[in-house]
Amino acid sequence: MSSVSSYGGVVIEVTGARGATGAASGPLGSGSVTAATVSNSGAEQGAILTKLGGAANDLSNVPGLVEAATDFEGSGVASLKHERLIFIDPAPTNTDVFGVKILRRAPSGGSPGWVNAGLIVDLTTQAGTTAFEWGAIFKLDNYANAGQNVAFYGQAYKRGEASTGAGVFEAIDPREIADPTSGMPALEVDIRACGTDDLNSRNAIDIVATRLGPDGAHTGADMVCGSGLSFQNGSDVGHAAFGRLIWAKPGTETDIGIDLSVATINSIAILLAQSQVICFDVGLTRKLYHNGGGYQFCGSAGTPVAQITDNGAYYVGANQIIGSRNTGWTASTGTATKGGFNASSVTLPQLASQVKALQDALTLHGLIGS
Repeated sequence: MSSVSSYGGVVIEVTGARGATGAASGPLGSGSVTAATVSNSGAEQGAILTKLGGAANDLSNVPGLVEAATDFEGSGVASLKHERLIFIDPAPTNTDVFGVKILRRAPSGGSPGWVNAGLIVDLTTQAGTTAFEWGAIFKLDNYANAGQNVAFYGQAYKRGEASTGAGVFEAIDPREIADPTSGMPALEVDIRACGTDDLNSRNAIDIVATRLGPDGAHTGADMVCGSGLSFQNGSDVGHAAFGRLIWAKPGTETDIGIDLSVATINSIAILLAQSQVICFDVGLTRKLYHNGGGYQFCGSAGTPVAQITDNGAYYVGANQIIGSRNTGWTASTGTATKGGFNASSVTLPQLASQVKALQDALTLHGLIGS
């Protein structure tokens, strides 16, 4: 057990056959330690360690735990100077289901807004703290060549009408400070690797929607997930805002910004409301939007320079350049000529061939027609 001595703290080591009964106890400072096994069902068997009080923690007379505390941090003393808990299972199996389990059966009633938890990690830093203090670390070293293995998995079953979530990340800044200079991500997702990814196997965030069926089978009624990703201000509308909903920060590099090309989109790929703008420069001046009567194109000054109306007319400034097709024309016959003519000596046949060339061109462009 010398490999764990550098961690310090209390070590729970599972020994013997699973499901066996029995207990071992001994003093722990002014309190006591009890180590035993519990079996609520075939999947809920393991060791229990209960710590009550204590200061100078001595595990020397707790059977099964003495070896874990021997030569603590090189002191030669089987004792603990830090309150730490380490769980070690020397003989895990493929059917253990879990290593440590916290069971909380919440009673009926209670006060709305009051929070109860099965596990709380309460970490406080000081103004002078410079080490990286992280409330919890879940680490997976995955050498498997099959299966689906994750370092952390949150799961919630919605069996009633109460709001249900599998996870919440909340970052709070109580200082009421404008324009903070240090980061404050409520959720940071890092993905680290080397080499190309032509098969798109690496996904920083992968959102999956399926039907729920027994043993993972996709059976039952068709399911619709209202939103793959949504944003809201909760009950603070009008007093809280997002500067950007989605932002690729400076230095971000990508081949394609948004790719919907392989999705089955039954109706609309991108939906904007009236007067919501698509912008084409960081100065927020060159814009495209629909004002209710047509599409407005804004130049470098930020004002409309061109418009395509809903009935198909094209304007530059206030002047209509192209409108709807002028109809009622009959195609002319004969030879069309584009060679030009002398206005002072042109003959009627020469002029007629030029007029036919103009009619043919305007018809081909769609400005006039039958």
